[in-house]
Amino acid sequence: MNTEKKIAVTSPQRSVLAFIEIGVLLILTLLKSYYFYRFIGAEDYSAALAFATTGILLFVFTAFMFYRRFSPIAPVVTVYSLMCLLMFADRLFASYFNGSLPRIVSLTLLGQATGVGDSITALFDISHFLYVIDLLFIYVYLFFRKRIASFLQYEIKHFFRYCVSAVCILLCGTVFTSYYFIGRNGGYMGALKNEVFIYHGSDLINTLFPDDSGSDADPFDYIGKTNYESEYRGIGEGRNLINIQVEALNEYPIGLTYNGQEITPNLNKLLGNDTLYFDNYYWCNIGGGGTSDAEFMVHNSLYPPSNESAYMKYSENAFYGLPYLLKDNGYTGAYVFHGYKNKEYWNRSATYPGQGFDDFINGTDDFVNTETIGLGISDRQFFEQSVEYMVTYEQPFYAFLITLTSHHPYEMPPEFCMLELESQHQDTMFGDYLQSIRYADEQLGMFLELLKENGLYDNSVITIYGDHYGLNHKYDGGFTSEVMGEEYTKEEIYKVPLFIHVPDSGISETISTTGSHMDYTPTILSVMGIKNNRSIMFGQNLLAEDTVGKVFGQNHMSIGGFITDELYGEFTATGLKVYDKVTNEPLDPEPYTYLHEEAKETMEKAHYLLDTNQIRLENFE
Repeated sequence: MNTEKKIAVTSPQRSVLAFIEIGVLLILTLLKSYYFYRFIGAEDYSAALAFATTGILLFVFTAFMFYRRFSPIAPVVTVYSLMCLLMFADRLFASYFNGSLPRIVSLTLLGQATGVGDSITALFDISHFLYVIDLLFIYVYLFFRKRIASFLQYEIKHFFRYCVSAVCILLCGTVFTSYYFIGRNGGYMGALKNEVFIYHGSDLINTLFPDDSGSDADPFDYIGKTNYESEYRGIGEGRNLINIQVEALNEYPIGLTYNGQEITPNLNKLLGNDTLYFDNYYWCNIGGGGTSDAEFMVHNSLYPPSNESAYMKYSENAFYGLPYLLKDNGYTGAYVFHGYKNKEYWNRSATYPGQGFDDFINGTDDFVNTETIGLGISDRQFFEQSVEYMVTYEQPFYAFLITLTSHHPYEMPPEFCMLELESQHQDTMFGDYLQSIRYADEQLGMFLELLKENGLYDNSVITIYGDHYGLNHKYDGGFTSEVMGEEYTKEEIYKVPLFIHVPDSGISETISTTGSHMDYTPTILSVMGIKNNRSIMFGQNLLAEDTVGKVFGQNHMSIGGFITDELYGEFTATGLKVYDKVTNEPLDPEPYTYLHEEAKETMEKAHYLLDTNQIRLENFE
């Protein structure tokens, strides 16, 4: 007689319903994870990482399945909800930061999000909400779960032990599958670092217990090391320096025509006309502060923090950068102009005095906004009113102007659209971007004419550069590659133009030495005939013959990535990948690991010197 007692499976941890529920959640996890990892750039390993994430959820279910007091579904749903919210936030962040994932310190940037609300709203699409929309239905379902469970009160002999065996086999299978597919491609540990739970868990530990990488950095190693000699040294000596940072200006529109229409006709006129043009100039080493970090790098030749804003983190610090250097060499003052409606945005008004600026002409107190486009005063009004201030300054002076109209999401009023777009490009972000850059170029041309009319042009050096990329290749519909006639690679996304225009100099050349915002100050100091013997700078003079072109990335590109005159090296979820810049063909990364290590070491030392506030003028007097 078989006396074995049947196992009652109406208890919450052993019910048929619990196994149906976990099956549904596992399928949802697998699907969401797969598309999430593809989006952040782990295409080759997205399936394996999806199995890893699913395995974590399955492990939670297995661990609580033996606990009789309550259903394992409760902790599983909690972990699943956390996963969904993390993926939603990560994807939104990655949409704006070109695939980078946020860190805990990125929370310090949330206060700035309200200033670019339209940009963030434009990033939302249905794919973002697919990560969280099912949570509403899940929690409504849980409210009625007990009633549903009453319909599934079965007593099945051996049911529980069979299910336990099946779950354990499935758990082992997901772990094996994940390891096999990632390990087979040689990048298991590297790829696994981007698994959503592992990434954020590691970030939490690193935030709570930071290491002291870079502590062997000596600030004196970065003083007076730049070669300021070049054939162009001093060609702008004694002139005003007028520096224009153009919002979201990529390099590829320069010289490009769209159906016979020049996108940047006024900037094109500068090429070959008293201008040094830098066509391998990159922004990929800015940190979490976006535009404001570009400013910080340009003026100080220092790396901002990777996931925070330099203006927020170092607002109490003082720096001996370009504004101070110019004033210590005969310049009467340094002035910054920005038309955004809130002068406190990115902590600018508090930070500029420590950068050496004497006055901040801003959209809160100074500009009269009679024409609004996008986030604030139009570029036309901005330039016109800026010149009115500049004519009152004693020469030579330094003026730094930050444009605004071409800010994402690039929605231009119809009366300001100057390009005739093809039907497939109308009402797309690609078409809107071209219209905004065409408008920005028109106003730059007008500004140069205003300088001539007011007697400022001939006695000035005028520099123009883009702060960061305009279009992410994930949101351009493939149109950028189509119009460029070549692939719109990440390397192209990271490239912005730099013009150094010296009227009546008779000097024109395209400089292809690889550089970045880090190199602006050392380069322009050479042009202005000024040598830095006191301040710390990590950049190089791009005009010097002995300069070896290289850029080290962070945040958007990931620390450890690099760009040289011939190579593009990216440190990805699966390790270092190196490509030929011309052909975009993959190369064996092994011979170039020294560049990867140099990039990491440089960033560690730069961050350590800033974090410990060792970059102070009194240290070097």
